Amino acid sequence: MKIISIAGSLLLLSVSSVNAASLFVSVGGTGSGCTKNDPCGSIQQAVDLAGSDDVIKLSQGTFTENVDIRGAKDGLKIKGSGNTIVASNGGLPGACGPCPNVAADIVFDLRTPGVSIKDLTIKHPASSSMKRELGIFARPPAANVKVRNVAFHRTRTDEPVQPGSRGIFVFLAPGFEIKHSHFTGNYEDAIHIPSSSSVISHNTIHQAPRVGIVIIQEPGGSPAVDNIIKKNVVIGSGNDGIQIQGDNNIVRNNTIKDSVGAGIKLCGEVSGDCVMPGDGTSGDLAIASGNIVKSNTLVDNGEDNRVINNGMDNIVK
Repeated sequence: MKIISIAGSLLLLSVSSVNAASLFVSVGGTGSGCTKNDPCGSIQQAVDLAGSDDVIKLSQGTFTENVDIRGAKDGLKIKGSGNTIVASNGGLPGACGPCPNVAADIVFDLRTPGVSIKDLTIKHPASSSMKRELGIFARPPAANVKVRNVAFHRTRTDEPVQPGSRGIFVFLAPGFEIKHSHFTGNYEDAIHIPSSSSVISHNTIHQAPRVGIVIIQEPGGSPAVDNIIKKNVVIGSGNDGIQIQGDNNIVRNNTIKDSVGAGIKLCGEVSGDCVMPGDGTSGDLAIASGNIVKSNTLVDNGEDNRVINNGMDNIVK
């Protein structure tokens, strides 16, 4: 029976792979069916046509648009050419981030599980804005999303609304993977994770104005547990390089340099200890516990260039 079960599973995978379609998008394309010989001109057009497990292939060049992915698109794959840029066109109507009454400018808004995005650049190019700017925003029912080899770059000159901009914002979307990606410019937090069971590895983050990577317990039941942060390089954060408000996370083999605050901070309940909501007003919400922090390299950070452990029952090596 086990052999039959395995064979059946392989057959299902094979059928799924065979049935998956490839859609093509090219800068200046005019096609309506997103075929290789007659590509579409926008990513959103391809997303709207795509079904589960389909692959959207993007040409090199700059697409100026905001992309909304929702509905029956489970397992959708978006793949750039390596020289593909997706630059914000100002935001989607009615988008929130997820704060009520705060307009948001989201380049990729993900509300379906299993999506992967790779081999492209996401930009909020220089201009003024009155919206909350998010490179990728994942929210329910999104889960098990993969982001690989993506460059994030923001060149706006201010934070017009609070809460502020994020390179990646994962809100209650478990199982997220962020790998081999690069964050530059001035997203306030490069990677902002109020979620669980994510893997953040082999990324580089330069000059985040606030925090490079933050595992945060925001209101709304975000657990922020069982995440793995490993082998990242975080340089020049305006506050802490890596900040943990959640529980049972693993932080290992990262290199953190030149942060104004701590290289790594495990948050406590003292007012002002960490970014909101870890500000001492939320009780246990703010306290990091049961985390393992080991084998990290800290160079020229503030707060005595060490791991600041203000939480409970954490292991720091």
